[in-house]
Amino acid sequence: MRSFRLISIAASAEGVRLRRHIRRFWVRAVLLVVALGFAAATAVLLEMAAGAWIYTRYGGMRAALALGGANLVLAALFAWLALRDAADPVAQQAQAVSRQAQAELEASFGRAALIGGVARLLGRIYRGRSRN
Repeated sequence: MRSFRLISIAASAEGVRLRRHIRRFWVRAVLLVVALGFAAATAVLLEMAAGAWIYTRYGGMRAALALGGANLVLAALFAWLALRDAADPVAQQAQAVSRQAQAELEASFGRAALIGGVARLLGRIYRGRSRN
């Protein structure tokens, strides 16, 4: 009975870890889309507002270089915010619980027995699907 509890704990912890990983992926994707939107808006607004002023003072080439540099810096800042990989403490704890449960399960049954049991279970599932 203890082994089924350990399997249940490991599966539950792995589910939490995977859900947190997927959530983090989508949050990062949304932040990246926001960063790209701000980069585009910044490029348009800065070039419209500052372009005329810089052009009258320094000429066309310097104005283009100044505005391009500003756009690049802002795009890099938002991309960095979206792509930084901060560790998720809940996902790390769930992974540790899963590993501990798997280690205890392997210790109680042995790796060979565990693999054999999983293989038998998968075989039953496969045979059940192929008959339908």
